Amino acid sequence: MDIGAITLLAVAFAFGGCLVAIAVCDLGSYTIPNAVCVALLWLFVVAVPFARVDISLLSHLYSFLIVLAAGFLAFRFGLFGGGDVKSWAAIALWYDLGSLSAQVFHVTLLGGMLGLALVALRRVAASQYVQHHVSFSRVPRLFRMGEPVPYGVAIAAGTALSAGHIDLFRSFPL
Repeated sequence: MDIGAITLLAVAFAFGGCLVAIAVCDLGSYTIPNAVCVALLWLFVVAVPFARVDISLLSHLYSFLIVLAAGFLAFRFGLFGGGDVKSWAAIALWYDLGSLSAQVFHVTLLGGMLGLALVALRRVAASQYVQHHVSFSRVPRLFRMGEPVPYGVAIAAGTALSAGHIDLFRSFPL
């Protein structure tokens, strides 16, 4: 294996680690560390010179800017948190315009499913906590009615499902 192949494999594993970090951190604390978003950007910069397919950097940049702009609007109206916006934009950089729709579809679908599941779980949890006279402060935040959806989970899972559409991953020597 040459140095390029080794680098691309290391980048692929690190990318997967970043997705896990996004999901776990958002699920546990409703925050996504800036370091993870920065790591995703740097991993892209590292991977591009070793790509074994033609990469349209402008197309990738447009994907980043589109998701960032849409994310700012969603943040402005209280639909997303700042970490969700930053992490999704950093991930969008990995997709060209032609493949971004697959990633957005998967993230949106999983985000909706996660939201519906949390509504159901929160209703069941609320009735159980009331029935057993548990103080509201002792209820985990994830199961409290009115709390936000940890959308980073859907972003990470949707990205994992659509990773086959990332042109850089198609060039990885797997």
